[in-house]
Amino acid sequence: MHHFIMPYKFSNNCVSIGNFILIMLLHPFSSAVTGLRISLDYWWTLYGIDENSDVYATLIQPCHARAADRLYHACIKHGGLFVKLGQGLASLNHILPEVYVTTLHRLEDQALDRRPNEVE
Repeated sequence: MHHFIMPYKFSNNCVSIGNFILIMLLHPFSSAVTGLRISLDYWWTLYGIDENSDVYATLIQPCHARAADRLYHACIKHGGLFVKLGQGLASLNHILPEVYVTTLHRLEDQALDRRPNEVE
């Protein structure tokens, strides 16, 4: 029995078409889980705390850092378009907190390596 191999890089291995399809189906689920974890972290950490209080100011920065780190790792995990989206988010320094911009700016170094004969 022959298995077709897709040249999709996942953990430095090529995967079969079946596994490739499974990975593509799990990306949205994994992205949703990341978003849910970030939302719950903010809610759990800041629930019931006045936004103008010193406690809020102390707790929000580590919460931002955890969220930015989760986004960064999700982008790296999924690669490709997710890395490009993360790079785009990193350019929103006028909207996002500084820790997001700093963390996601590391994605600038995550471009795919291509040989000259691969680019047309």
